[in-house]
Amino acid sequence: MIKILTHHNFTDAKLHWDQIFEKSTNSTPFLTSWWNQTWHKYIDVNASIDIIEIYENESLIGIAPLSIKDKIVKFIGDEDLYDYRDFIVIKGKEIIFFEQLAKHLSEITWDKIELNSIPSGSATLNYLPKFFEIKENNVSIYPENSTPTLVLAQNWNDYLSQLPKKNRHELKRKIKRLESQTNYKTHICSNQNIHESCLNNFFNLHKLSSKEKSDFWNPERERFFENISRELIRNESLILHSLILGNKCVAIAYILQSNESFLLYNSGFNPEFSQYSVGLINTAFAIQHAITASGKEFNFLKGKEKYKYHLGAQDINIFNISISKSLP
Repeated sequence: MIKILTHHNFTDAKLHWDQIFEKSTNSTPFLTSWWNQTWHKYIDVNASIDIIEIYENESLIGIAPLSIKDKIVKFIGDEDLYDYRDFIVIKGKEIIFFEQLAKHLSEITWDKIELNSIPSGSATLNYLPKFFEIKENNVSIYPENSTPTLVLAQNWNDYLSQLPKKNRHELKRKIKRLESQTNYKTHICSNQNIHESCLNNFFNLHKLSSKEKSDFWNPERERFFENISRELIRNESLILHSLILGNKCVAIAYILQSNESFLLYNSGFNPEFSQYSVGLINTAFAIQHAITASGKEFNFLKGKEKYKYHLGAQDINIFNISISKSLP
């Protein structure tokens, strides 16, 4: 027996969302109830909320965190603050979940379904298009962006040896210059021991990094970051990795830890110290920390900035699914 419920607020859905998240294979913070609820509260309180729960024999098998507005179906959230978006489904229940979701959506009014930032390897890419194609809709899947990712070596020396010769030489040269010309150290704030000063360093250095990054900020986004940071700290999922020259923090990486994956969500540096490549070197030292912590991968998240490839990352695409109804 199939049962489908739709909630238009987070209060009614939060408990079940949290329970299903723990049983799913989608473990990134972007898919948690609190991340989505925080986005809605501080970024777009007027966004439509259509959280669809699908039950099989009274057992919840998956959640669709959707926003349906002006006859367009999208995921909750936006591309600036989410690197991944997806459905939250119990492993092994993908076929029945997507079959019932497609059936349910076919019974409501919409003109277009636009789902973006879907991770490579997601069951959504395999199953959802098939069930809509059966109903003769127009379905397209295409790469939207890339999340360059580094599979971590067993140790730092192995990591360096795996870099292309030119990149390895450049990184070693920059680190040697930093060692010979400065009094530097690294500082790691993590778990529940993150002091407010570490967060303030991140905000300040991110704004200093470039005009584009400075323009990113507004009061709503600052409140969003303050609140997700508190939740990440509570969950022991935030790492702030800093490079200190003398007694001054000159670069910082804002990293989400998700199981054995380290996700570089954002970073900042002081351009006054750019001659030492402090942003790049701090990221390299953050990779070293991830290796020491027995991490499996270092994910640079969305964007194809050159420095990611200089540090050894390889492209992994994220995808968009676009569905429109066939003309009669």
